[in-house]
Amino acid sequence: MSDVYYKDIKKITNILLFLENVKNPAYNELVEVELEDGRIVSGQVLDAGEKFTVIQSFGETTGMNIGTTKVRLTGETAKFTVSEDILGRIF
Repeated sequence: MSDVYYKDIKKITNILLFLENVKNPAYNELVEVELEDGRIVSGQVLDAGEKFTVIQSFGETTGMNIGTTKVRLTGETAKFTVSEDILGRIF
């Protein structure tokens, strides 16, 4: 888990955050978005492009300010446990 926070947010639209200058983001990587009031909102990297990194917020973006919101990459992707009963099934 990284202790590096990125504050170079260029744009916030609905549930998307656009960051510049993010070092080595990974597609589907989980992130923590820290708001000015200390609240933490989870999110996920949708696009790890050369110019912008696009983050999808899993929570409310109201109160997110471009100048004070910080993003931390966790280095992890979403994981969940499934039972062996689900193996081989088609949905």
